[in-house]
Amino acid sequence: ALMITKDADLHLNGCDILAESDALVVDNGAKFTVNGNGDVKAAINNDKSANALWLKHGTAYINGGNWYVGADGEKRNDCMYVGAATYKATAAEHESHLIITGGTFEAAKEEDGQYWVLNIQDDFNKAGSTITVYGGSFKNFDPANNKSENPVVNFVAEGYESVADGEYFVVKAK
Repeated sequence: ALMITKDADLHLNGCDILAESDALVVDNGAKFTVNGNGDVKAAINNDKSANALWLKHGTAYINGGNWYVGADGEKRNDCMYVGAATYKATAAEHESHLIITGGTFEAAKEEDGQYWVLNIQDDFNKAGSTITVYGGSFKNFDPANNKSENPVVNFVAEGYESVADGEYFVVKAK
């Protein structure tokens, strides 16, 4: 995994990041921005617990790229995950925010009747961590009707909508 612990910008410029386990991990309160086209793929051999983006503590702005996570053997993985078990007791101190304005997002394996494309660890969700979607295409996943959170959460920003288009839900301004 590429660990981001200080503020950084990543310009994919058509390059790919391929990882056996986690692709990108943001921690230490870092502000991380991703721009451009390219693939970011985690668990590429479908046998590791992984996330394409794991936001442990910080703020990530995703403005492009094709994001994909393979399966963990027979289990699902989350494509974009906010939270960290090691910070569970201090989730409020490790508040994190994921802002998505563009890109495509996909998780390989369905579990509990859904694909886990965007997910916030429950303790982090309760402590104020957020995912806000202004754009992008999500395969087999509706960010306006996210069943990974309990109760169901709408991650789509106010003034935007999620529209079904084949296997994808596309987020755009109303």
